[in-house]
Amino acid sequence: MTEFVTLMRANLAEIDRLQRHVDETFASRDRSVAERQAWTDACRHFHARFDQLAFPGGASQWAAFLAGKSRGIDAAIAFLDVDPWFFRSGYTKETIWHRLKRVPLDASRAAALETIALAWLRRRVRREFWCMAACLRPRASASFWDSVAAFATPRHGSTGLRAHWLLLTRPGAPVRRWVNAELLRSRCEPGYVPDLWFGPQGPDEAWMLGGRRAR
Repeated sequence: MTEFVTLMRANLAEIDRLQRHVDETFASRDRSVAERQAWTDACRHFHARFDQLAFPGGASQWAAFLAGKSRGIDAAIAFLDVDPWFFRSGYTKETIWHRLKRVPLDASRAAALETIALAWLRRRVRREFWCMAACLRPRASASFWDSVAAFATPRHGSTGLRAHWLLLTRPGAPVRRWVNAELLRSRCEPGYVPDLWFGPQGPDEAWMLGGRRAR
């Protein structure tokens, strides 16, 4: 798995280099025919290499992962570990978490996923966060949930809040819906401050029946 982490990081550096070249040639593309051709070539080169760079091992390892093969699974877990951010990377993460829900994992891979999930508590919540929660809810170890619970306090700030949300997903609470409802209410009701530290029963959503959302 380590080799795929190293490869993905190298791929990210190359994607960044290719993207910077596109940006640099874009700025001067209207100066001459030659410079427009340089920009065109930079774009073509970027797109020609992107698919191979966007997943460790390229298309062949992605196909291996979709087929449930061991090397493909290692490449997919490495992708989650690196947690890259580029075009369609979020969709890739969602797909990985979704498929890993149904893939038998040995102890080392299961532990790797739990380590990755704990690291994700320190990062911004995007759609793939909820896919991660759905994957781990039925399969994570008791020690993992103990670690999440240790973080799930206000003294850990935003990390603690994310841990709180993850912990609430364990019994199947619709936490993503609750979060969205509170944020929506703050937009619909001037002066309303969303309470995102809701309890196991979730926030009061009765306002939606007669509020602006209903109209």
